[in-house]
Amino acid sequence: MEDLVTVYQNRVVQFSQAAKELRKQTNWVVLLRTMVFLLGATGAFFAFKAGVQWGILTLVLFLGTFLWMVRFHLSLKKRYNHMQQLVQINKAELAALQGDVSAYRNGDVYRDVDHPFLHDLDIFGDESIFQTLNRTGTLVGEKQLAAWLTILERDDETILSRQAAVRELKKLLDWRQDFQAYGEASAEIEGDSQKVIDWVNTPIDILPTSIGKVLLYILPLFSFASLALTIFGVITEMQLLLALLLPLIIVGLFVKRVNKQQAVVSNMQAIIQKYARLLMMIEEQKFEEQYLITLQESVKTEGKTAGESIRKLGGIINALENRANVFVGLGLNAFLVWDLWCIHRLQNWQKEFKGDLHRWFDAIAEVDAVCSLAAFHFNHPGFVFPVPNDQSPVLTGVAIGHPLLVEKGRVDNDFQLQEQGCFTIITGANMAGKSTFLRAIGVNMVLAMAGAPVAAKKFEFRPVQLYTSMRTTDSLQKNESYFHSELIRLKAIVKQLEKGESTFIILDEILKGTNSKDKATGSKAFVKKIIGMQAAGIIATHDLSLCELASEFEGNIRNQCFEVTLTSNDVLFDYLLKDGVCKNMNATFLMKKMGITT
Repeated sequence: MEDLVTVYQNRVVQFSQAAKELRKQTNWVVLLRTMVFLLGATGAFFAFKAGVQWGILTLVLFLGTFLWMVRFHLSLKKRYNHMQQLVQINKAELAALQGDVSAYRNGDVYRDVDHPFLHDLDIFGDESIFQTLNRTGTLVGEKQLAAWLTILERDDETILSRQAAVRELKKLLDWRQDFQAYGEASAEIEGDSQKVIDWVNTPIDILPTSIGKVLLYILPLFSFASLALTIFGVITEMQLLLALLLPLIIVGLFVKRVNKQQAVVSNMQAIIQKYARLLMMIEEQKFEEQYLITLQESVKTEGKTAGESIRKLGGIINALENRANVFVGLGLNAFLVWDLWCIHRLQNWQKEFKGDLHRWFDAIAEVDAVCSLAAFHFNHPGFVFPVPNDQSPVLTGVAIGHPLLVEKGRVDNDFQLQEQGCFTIITGANMAGKSTFLRAIGVNMVLAMAGAPVAAKKFEFRPVQLYTSMRTTDSLQKNESYFHSELIRLKAIVKQLEKGESTFIILDEILKGTNSKDKATGSKAFVKKIIGMQAAGIIATHDLSLCELASEFEGNIRNQCFEVTLTSNDVLFDYLLKDGVCKNMNATFLMKKMGITT
């Protein structure tokens, strides 16, 4: 932990110093740019007095220098913002090491109380597994990470290849944080990436192809020829102005449709620039693992890289934005029919890359999600990668703990479940550790199938569907009682088993909403049913009569417990899983100690 703290503290200092230097450079450039503007304006004024041709040449030279300095200033500003973003990223990592993950989105929008396990295992929400993992800089990456935690991967090879990618990216700390910083540089809202996809699939119908090519080449030639004739004194300045009215009138015929298209593409500019930078990072990095190499290959199109291609689109949109300034727009359209050229380039881009955007965005999403798992691996060097194996026991784990608990002081437990059709019934006093252990098993199973490391020293498992019933609640909106909600949950588990899929079930206190005798009878009947359907899993209960099933289903049911020690003054918990049935309960003792009863 101390080494990680040092790493992130050093990076905060490093990037803070870099940002400070860039700020100084930016201030100097602003000063120089102001001086260039004043000198250029003065020079152009006197040059025009000497002659129009000298005035135009001076103005062109001045504008060229000034625009170069504007671009240089913007470049410095982007680098400064990037350094500032890296400072915040490393400060957030320092906070996360202390258990504060509030800097990261919690994935609450993906919460689903009816999902097979999300609600019970705190996968989404504040201080959840998702918030602990999430280092995504894009919304598509966040959705991909959420999908990996929601829809469990069952294929061994996919899990292993994702693990290999996580191992590789763990080592690339600079690259990962740059990827995250560029992703976070421009905030996204729901639907931003879809806007780009919708746009590319909606052909621009503004410039007729046959007439358009003639206008694009002939009109600029006409304008520049008129300018040359004016400079050499063949025609007057007034005749030049009249000549330049022709391209302006023709461009004006399309102005409403161009304005409408500009409004559409301007809203896409931020995400296009961001995704272009991320794609270029993916393309330029030399990866070793096949999973990442395959993603890298997926963003190449007939020798053209996705990053440069989508950056080109951003450049076209930037060019179109130049018309927003009235004087600049008039000049560009008078000499270059700028609006029509920009629309022509947008049309060509659509035709060339229409079928590629989905693939490019999917690659960004996967790399972004893998980066989150790699950061989790980097921050938890004591965690191990689980071994998926279809032929192995359902689960074999050594020193399994809950990944959200602080490693120092956390009590870990070994656990094994041999085959489908086998269950472990866990008993124990209140607060002895049953529910935490159940969630530790469930959460680590989810992490394992997502391709992440788990909180254990050894974790070998069979990739299976996971279903839990631990936190059933009533619903006024659905007019459901607590007991009815629980029955619906148990029915969903039976339906899942009827599909014939291998399923790992975690149950915390079956039939909590009914009386003791009815609960015991119903619980036994339910356990017998799911054993017969070849399920496997863990059941925690206070009902000791359920443990009697171990003798009836020898080899299929094992009893384990979390025991407590009662002294004259206190209750002692060791949170260690032991074989057998719990002997000590503590509810009556604690009520007396707290003065609730006598």
